[in-house]
Amino acid sequence: MCAADNAEQKPVKRWTFKVELRCEQPDALADLLIRSEFAEGAQVIDDATNGPSIDGDSQVAASLDCGVVTYVERPRPDAELELRAQLDELQEASTELEWSVQTVERFDDTSWKTRWKEFFEIVEVSDRVTVGPPWESFDASGGEVTLVLNPGMAFGVGTHETTRLACQLLDRHLADASAPSVLDVGCGTGLLAMAAARLGADPVLGLDIDEDALSSARSNLEANGLERDVTLASTPIGDVPDTFDIVVANILWPTLVDLKDELLNHVEPGGRLILSGIQLEHLDEFEGVFIPADWTVSERLTEGEWAALTIVPDARR
Repeated sequence: MCAADNAEQKPVKRWTFKVELRCEQPDALADLLIRSEFAEGAQVIDDATNGPSIDGDSQVAASLDCGVVTYVERPRPDAELELRAQLDELQEASTELEWSVQTVERFDDTSWKTRWKEFFEIVEVSDRVTVGPPWESFDASGGEVTLVLNPGMAFGVGTHETTRLACQLLDRHLADASAPSVLDVGCGTGLLAMAAARLGADPVLGLDIDEDALSSARSNLEANGLERDVTLASTPIGDVPDTFDIVVANILWPTLVDLKDELLNHVEPGGRLILSGIQLEHLDEFEGVFIPADWTVSERLTEGEWAALTIVPDARR
């Protein structure tokens, strides 16, 4: 055996780069960066963001009022042009998201690897649902439920307005029903599906065509002991044969429009359809193209620049 075989291999040196991206849908952009394997995680920055920045520099939040901050490691110190080229390719492929590159720069403070955890706190996403990361200890007060979500697949989960609005409507409707069936379309990390199960829905089905999202959701189900309470599938909604008492979809509004017929057709007579991911500036346009003449908006909620709706079929339908 030659000496080279016995020699300890030195770890490959890697350099860290800080990337700031401006976007009005930061949760969706964070998910894109992770699914594309550009980054392992990303910090969402928006108007609702509170807490320290990943690197402890208050200038981060000040310079980026709405978007995503991520830290990536590469084996070369001059990888900035390579990173910008990768971001350009992602931009061309992400036709539903508008975003711009604000900063790509070398970053020598390695404390970001652990200090990002300081940013993720316990969040009340609705009257009865509280979400927190696995390293925090938290309990539910009377009548409330807790969920543990690992933010590794989409940092900021539970903090964005669209998630809170959808969960608030879901919480209200579940309080008025006894064990209703729930379909979560575009379930992502599984927050809404898990909340439904914890609040008494049965059965609960979560759909997502992204296998990485489903993998994240399965991990979260296991962390919360809900593997038997929520079914996950990559089945297209059009191929699901059942109808449900409550259908919820927290997706960007152009996709909601694309799925209009499938979403409406999967609501049980007398059921409800919860729609979130609608920017206020597009709300009138969305309602005009989505809501049929024999359906009615029963509730609207708004927060920041976002809106969510519950629509119900007319009694004569």
